[in-house]
Amino acid sequence: MPVGTPLPPAELAVLIADLLITPLWVISGVALWQRRTLGYVVGTGLLFQASMLFVALLVFFILQPFITDAPFPAEDFVAIFAMGAVCSVPFGLTVRGVAQKSISGERKQ
Repeated sequence: MPVGTPLPPAELAVLIADLLITPLWVISGVALWQRRTLGYVVGTGLLFQASMLFVALLVFFILQPFITDAPFPAEDFVAIFAMGAVCSVPFGLTVRGVAQKSISGERKQ
């Protein structure tokens, strides 16, 4: 791409999303390392966001054969499912921990 050529809208959207989300990952990681509440809150939100990205991609893989003539990408589906577990499992464990603390906090009152 020659210098001075504007980026296509799809590439610009990904670039802007990365510029906004990447600092949040770093900030939440540092805050988690320091065991601050901000780290847990932002980290949980970012895990949810990443999990939904993988869920949407898996739904796309499922719908793709019905919308286009492309075959179902089974190998890609399995790989994305495994990568999505890296975000979904910690998110689920975090939500479960928060729910258990909420329930135990209610019992103490």
